[in-house]
Amino acid sequence: MARMRIREGDDFLGEIEADHIPVTGDTFWWKTAGPFRVTDREWHFPAEYNDVAHRVTVTVERIE
Repeated sequence: MARMRIREGDDFLGEIEADHIPVTGDTFWWKTAGPFRVTDREWHFPAEYNDVAHRVTVTVERIE
């Protein structure tokens, strides 16, 4: 399980634990907000592990 940080532009929307991390282009609902489309994602690796990500930042845009 990874921590997923959700950003919309420069605004930080929140952070959740996620079993499934959406890829760029995926659409998802989060809490009661959404739908969101993933426009970018960036993996963050702890210094002691080079091959295991523990957090991902997902940049989204709100779909109207």
